[in-house]
Amino acid sequence: MLIERSAFLASLEGLLGEALDGPGRLVFLGGEAGVGKTTLAAALSAAALSGARPAPAVRRGSCDSVTTAEALGPILDALPELATAIDGADGANRLRLFRQVRDVLGAAPMLLLLEDVHWADEATLDILRFLGRRLAGARLMILATFRSEEVGHEHPLTVMMGDLAGLPGVVRMYLPPLSAAGVRQLLGQ
Repeated sequence: MLIERSAFLASLEGLLGEALDGPGRLVFLGGEAGVGKTTLAAALSAAALSGARPAPAVRRGSCDSVTTAEALGPILDALPELATAIDGADGANRLRLFRQVRDVLGAAPMLLLLEDVHWADEATLDILRFLGRRLAGARLMILATFRSEEVGHEHPLTVMMGDLAGLPGVVRMYLPPLSAAGVRQLLGQ
């Protein structure tokens, strides 16, 4: 159940609708740990799959802090069919790999959910930078969540988001904590 998040969900649904019509979207959704980013992403996914229009494919990838981040780990989670291409990529083939990822993501309407990108490896941030500059014509929305308290001014994610700031299709949203009334409602449920 979403508490104090319906306006955010409506905004994300609007961005998804725009993205599925052709000009792709890359949305960075930040907020404190536990504020509801994952719940909101799940609600967007459910809305996408139950909408009136043909449902987009929904793919998911996650970053974590359990081990050293695997290069392109969340992309591999979301697109396991690219495992061979990702494993065989080296620096010389990186641009070719990034184009291949974009082609797979843009082949059909898609919602790509990437969780906890504040823990993402350099290659994942590079591919987000690459994709953020090439959203035109893609029927794709990427929703990348991050913990705002873990992302300082020098953090690679902050730098990458700064590189993409102002580009068409790139959006940054911040999910605030619940109000006291919202917390009471949550506890009551």
